[in-house]
Amino acid sequence: MRATLPTLVAFVIAAAACGQTESSPAPNTEATAAAPRAAGMAAATAGEARELPAVLVYKDVGCGCCDEWVAHLRAAGFKVDARNTSDMASIKRDAGVTAALASCHTALIDGYVVEGH
Repeated sequence: MRATLPTLVAFVIAAAACGQTESSPAPNTEATAAAPRAAGMAAATAGEARELPAVLVYKDVGCGCCDEWVAHLRAAGFKVDARNTSDMASIKRDAGVTAALASCHTALIDGYVVEGH
């Protein structure tokens, strides 16, 4: 199953919020506030509701932003399998993430790779 455009838009908004803290508001507060509502309403095509895709997140065990990002995805309605690993290099290599794009967490969602911030 491929993710629909509304699902991907909601996911990108959720990914963009990574690293945000309560003291540093998101650049587009309206879009970020809409993300949980948009994501919570599973994408519908011709009146047919679809479940959001599962998200597999590989993350560095010592990184706090990874945990916050996972919590944000869950609050937006995604089912997240978060796995701590000390070998992020092999996860990224296998997913095709280059060193220039590498960050602290890598997510796999419905055939897509979402890298960190």
